[in-house]
Amino acid sequence: MMLGRKPKAKSAKVVVDVKEPAAKKIQCMIRVFLAKIRIRRTAKRVWQRVYDPTYKRYFWFNNLNETSMWTKPKFVEMYYDEDREATQMIQKVIRGFVGRMKARRVANTRYTRFYDANLNKFYWLDQKTQQTTWNVTPWLERQEINMPPEDQMLYDSQTKIRELMAQLEAKDQEIKDIRKKRFEELEPEVIRDKVKNAKSFKRSRNMDEWKTDELAAWFTELKMDEYVPFLFQNRVDGLLFINLSEDEWPDMGIVNRFHIRKLQLILKSYRVRYQRRKDKIQVDEDDDLLSEISPSELSGMLAAEDNMDDDYSSDDSSETESYASEDELHLGLTEEQKLQKQLDAKNITVNLAVRGDGINFPLVGDIVRVRYVASLVENQKIVMSTKNVLGRPWVEFVLGIDQVIKGFDRALPLMSVGERSTIIMSSEYAYGKEGLAPHIPPNSALSFDLTLLGFRARSPWVKPLIQDYSTHEKPYHADLKIYMEMITAQKIGEMGSGADGTEDDQDSLAGMKRLKMPSSVTSRGGSSVGSRSKFSK
Repeated sequence: MMLGRKPKAKSAKVVVDVKEPAAKKIQCMIRVFLAKIRIRRTAKRVWQRVYDPTYKRYFWFNNLNETSMWTKPKFVEMYYDEDREATQMIQKVIRGFVGRMKARRVANTRYTRFYDANLNKFYWLDQKTQQTTWNVTPWLERQEINMPPEDQMLYDSQTKIRELMAQLEAKDQEIKDIRKKRFEELEPEVIRDKVKNAKSFKRSRNMDEWKTDELAAWFTELKMDEYVPFLFQNRVDGLLFINLSEDEWPDMGIVNRFHIRKLQLILKSYRVRYQRRKDKIQVDEDDDLLSEISPSELSGMLAAEDNMDDDYSSDDSSETESYASEDELHLGLTEEQKLQKQLDAKNITVNLAVRGDGINFPLVGDIVRVRYVASLVENQKIVMSTKNVLGRPWVEFVLGIDQVIKGFDRALPLMSVGERSTIIMSSEYAYGKEGLAPHIPPNSALSFDLTLLGFRARSPWVKPLIQDYSTHEKPYHADLKIYMEMITAQKIGEMGSGADGTEDDQDSLAGMKRLKMPSSVTSRGGSSVGSRSKFSK
C-alpha cells in the first residue's frame, strides 16, 4: 500500500443488453423511412414536372428559386415509372366508374323505355323533347331503363315464354339425340331383318325396279356386306345405283379393285337390259307401246280403205306425173318461196333418227298419220303426246291447211313414210306468244319426237249438179255418207269378185261404181287424185 494515495474503488460490472443493437437498427430504418417521406413532401412542393412541346420532352421546374433543369432531381430517383403509370390507371378507372354512374342517372331521368310485343323490340321516349325512337346508341340500349308497370309485366311474360320455349326445344333435341343413339344401336339389327325379308322374295330381272332392301340383299349375296349400311343411310335403290358411273363408286366406299371388277361384269347385263327398256319407254310407252303394225303395213291398210278403182286413174296418173316433173325442172323458186325457205331454216331444225323408205313423201292436202312426243327445249320436260292428248297412239290431219301448228306443216313434207326425226322448232312455228295452257308456257321452243306412220290422198269434194235448196255443202268437207258408201263398195267388190259372189253383191257394186269421181277432179292442194299413187308404203 502506498502512502498518500487512496485505494481505487472497485468498478461496478456493466450489464450489456443483447436486444439493444436490434432496437437501434429498427429505429434507424424507421427514421430513414420517415425522412424520405418528409423529403418527398417537401420536394413535391418545390419541384414540378412540365412538358415542353417544342422539344417534346419533360423538364423540371423549381418553384422556390424558379429555375429549371432537364435532368431528374435526386428525389425523383426514389420513385419508379411503374408507380406513376399505376396511379394514372387507377385514376382513369375511378373517373370512368364515376362517369358511368352519372350517365346512368341522367339516362334514367331523361328516357323512358317501352316494349312492343308484336315486334319484340323496345322503343324509347325522350322526356325532354317528347319524341320516340327505335334507334338509340348501343350503350343506351344496354342500360336497364325504367319501363311502365304494364310494359314491364308484358316483357316479363314474353321473356318467360321464350325461356320455356327454349327449354322445350332443348328437351326435344335431347329426345332426338336419345332416339338417334337408340336407332344407331338398333340399326344393324333392323338392316339385317330388312335384308333377310328381301331375300325371301323373288326380285325383278330389271335392277331399276329394285328397292333399297332388294339392292342390299343383292350386295349381301355378292359377299359385299360392308356397303349395305351406306345403301340404307342414303336410300340408294336400284334405279339410282344402275345410273351411277364407276367414278362415283368410291363415294359409296367401293374402292376394292376386285369388288369393282366383279360389279362391272355383273352389271353389264343389267345395264344393257335397262338401256333397251329406257329406249323403248322413250319412244313407245308414252304412246301406249309400239303399234304391232309396221309403218309400211299401216300405209297399206290406209291404202286399202281408199282403193278407188286404179283402172280409172293409172294412165292419167303417169301422164300427170311426167308433166309435173317437167314443170318442176323448168320452174324456179319465186321470191316468196325463197323467203319461206329462209324462215324455215331459221325456225326449224330436223335431226334424223330413223330413216324412212325415202320414196313416198306427203304433199299438201294429204291426210297424214303421225305419232309424236313433245317436250320443252329449255328443260327437256315432256309436255304432251299423241297418247295423253287423244287417248290413242297416233293422230291424223290434213297437211298444209293450218289444222296443226305451222312447224308440222313445214316439216312433214320433208319426211318419208316410216321416218322418225327430232323436230326442234321456235315458238313462232309452235304455239307462239299465247302458248298452250297449262303445259306449254308462252314463247316456248318445242322439240317433237315425230314419226310419219303413213298418209293417203284426201277425198275430193263433189258438189251435185242438182241439190236440195236446204243443203249447204262446202268445198273440202267431204260428205261422210258418200265416203262410207265408197269404202263399202270397195269391200263388196272384193267379196263379189270371186266365184261365190252373190247377185246382191254385184248389184251393190254396180251401184257404188256410179259414185266414183273421175280422175280429172282435183283437190285443194292442186294435185289430181289420180296424179299420185293412191297410198304410199
